[in-house]
Amino acid sequence: MIVVRRRNFLFFLIALVVICATFSFLSSNNARYPPDMMISNNFYQQYLKQCKPQDHIFFLKTHKCGSSTVQNILMRRGLRNGLNFVLPEKANYLGHPDRFHVSQIGKDLMDNYEHFDIFAHHSRFDPESVRKVMPPDTKRVTILREPSSLFESLYHYYSLQQVFKNESLDLGTLMKIELEQIIEMFSNAPRLAYRIGVNQMAFDLGFSRSNFNDDEKIAELIEMIEAEFDLILISEFMEASMVLLADLMCWPLEDLTFLTLNARPTGLHHTPLSADDKVKIRTLNKVDTVIYDHFREKFKTRVVEYGADRMMEDVARLAKMNNDMMHECVANIIEPKANASALKYYPVNRYELYNDPPMHCRELTISELKFTDFLRNNQRSKFGAKLKLDVFLHT
Repeated sequence: MIVVRRRNFLFFLIALVVICATFSFLSSNNARYPPDMMISNNFYQQYLKQCKPQDHIFFLKTHKCGSSTVQNILMRRGLRNGLNFVLPEKANYLGHPDRFHVSQIGKDLMDNYEHFDIFAHHSRFDPESVRKVMPPDTKRVTILREPSSLFESLYHYYSLQQVFKNESLDLGTLMKIELEQIIEMFSNAPRLAYRIGVNQMAFDLGFSRSNFNDDEKIAELIEMIEAEFDLILISEFMEASMVLLADLMCWPLEDLTFLTLNARPTGLHHTPLSADDKVKIRTLNKVDTVIYDHFREKFKTRVVEYGADRMMEDVARLAKMNNDMMHECVANIIEPKANASALKYYPVNRYELYNDPPMHCRELTISELKFTDFLRNNQRSKFGAKLKLDVFLHT
């Protein structure tokens, strides 16, 4: 009888310990779980303790897709953590229109081991060449934008009418022409600077112009993107995209705060598009439309898998952090003048900072070219010092 009572008491103690531990876990755990598990949504820091932050990322910077904003995030994080960048010898393009090749990297911008952490500058995608310069655990990411919106922006940004040698052919005028004629016009015209034109996202992804009307090749392109990329961001949902990127890379959401870069001023250099215009542009950019529609649905699935309530909370938190950063750093948004078409650069908004701003404010708003120059000089100095020491030690 005494043995039985002791055994029952022992079982009671064990059950009590389990119940107390479970209650404590549910009350205090900060790890990420779906809302239907009734666990506090305040769990981000605990989640970060359960995964290992990734330093290696390849970002295919597509044209006019909000990619400068994402690039700025990557450059800030890389600089802060002393990471190595894949950088061109000058300017901000690695090849393009040629597909990326290791020879396009500045020779004094790599160490003896060709070790890189971040690839975030314009290039045309070549998966094999990327694998040669990036570590095996690299996460590959790119960003897409709705094709009619992208093309409207692209046409204005690059004055795409130049390819027709007709400066008066603005986008509104182009849209009055029959679709078949527009398609023929672009088929017969060169790409601007050999790199800018229709189906821009597909072209950046390495797709050949000769295959723009080949449905089988387009299907193969989709399969290639599926196989090669870990995450496809969607420009129209930038905050949600950054939440998914933070989740993929195991980065704190604070590292992905951003201010939109290269934004056009409201009402300036915009062409209002009718529903028919949008259909016409999407048909003209057939490959981009197939890519975007496919991966927009994949993006939606990814958000659902992440958890709708969880995503809503994280998007709101990121938006608040962005707004706080705006108030901390930006004194004024300066729009270009209405006659900005006479300027030698494309008119975009720029941020005027408060006097003596902290470094993170400067980094948030610095232009791509200036930031790239800074990283290039920094990397040259770092690798030059390492090379000098390496020669000394081995001679």
